[in-house]
Amino acid sequence: MASILDTTRSPSALLPATTRLPIGLGFMVWISILALATGFSIVAQPEVPLFYSLAQPEQQLVAKEWLLIIPALSFVMNILNYVVVVFAREIDPLLITLFAWTMLFIQVIFGLALGRIVYITV
Repeated sequence: MASILDTTRSPSALLPATTRLPIGLGFMVWISILALATGFSIVAQPEVPLFYSLAQPEQQLVAKEWLLIIPALSFVMNILNYVVVVFAREIDPLLITLFAWTMLFIQVIFGLALGRIVYITV
């Protein structure tokens, strides 16, 4: 059995075959969220409704730089997903696959939330 710290193997070789697709799609979703947040923060108004579900209107608006928290959270989730799958690959493969797909689904929800913020403010 090869070591996890073996540098001669590619990073995808450490992943079980059933988790390569959701993790790869997760990184693509992160790149699209990052592109949307970066592009929109350049042209956005100074304050955007990041917390549009709060009851008090004065707490809903934040500086547009706060939009970058969504891609940051998505990136942290990608890294967490990759690390958990690599270190727990010996556990039940179905459980690890469900974990990887669930993390992808949560990232898609982040993307939809960012898309809604962009739609509201445009």
